[in-house]
Amino acid sequence: MRQLAIDLNCGVSDLQGPDTKVVISKPGPHYNFCKMICFRNTLVVSVDESLKAFIDSFVADKIGFRCLEHVSLLTDEFRKYDKRVGIVEGYLPDMTANRETHPDFDVSVLWGDGTAALFDDKRYHCALGYRTTGPRADVIAVAGYRDGQILGVAGASNDYETMWQIGIDVLPEHRHSGVATTLTNILTDEILRKGIVPFCTIAWSNIASKNTAIDSGYKSAWATLGAGDE
Repeated sequence: MRQLAIDLNCGVSDLQGPDTKVVISKPGPHYNFCKMICFRNTLVVSVDESLKAFIDSFVADKIGFRCLEHVSLLTDEFRKYDKRVGIVEGYLPDMTANRETHPDFDVSVLWGDGTAALFDDKRYHCALGYRTTGPRADVIAVAGYRDGQILGVAGASNDYETMWQIGIDVLPEHRHSGVATTLTNILTDEILRKGIVPFCTIAWSNIASKNTAIDSGYKSAWATLGAGDE
């Protein structure tokens, strides 16, 4: 909640509702042309000042979470600014989940600069950002192998000081065999032991990734509708 409040330029109490809150986004790394976040039953919208009057009117007669259902109305408005709409769900680990794993394949855990050992293989764009410096650098990668052949990679980037975003890529011939869940569980435990909160954001239509997150002991925690460049 503290991190979402920083991203939105609002207070933590604003995310606890019950009323919808519209705030002006501030310049800098957390600038939002328009970002709607539904956290539990509360909606907070962070917008550029030029869009505030429209958003105030848009949310006025709607229950908070219903605002994310009216994509066509928002798309028409955002198109005037050459912006497009994207919707994702944010997932956090369920701390009561059992993450015990017994992999039937070899596992390699790589930290920091060590993740670069995987950079020559470009098949893991969901798990890796392919950089060890700069924003959202790769800070950990967990790779699975069988008979020396790689099965898949789960990785995390340091999107925030206290929260790392995870991703997973399993090669097509090894999917639906438990590899994704096993690698994600191992990655999650490694991050939690560092005192960091792992999280992932998944497009609403990506059912396979949602199921992997759920199978790995994650649960849906918030939904985000954002406007970005065309």
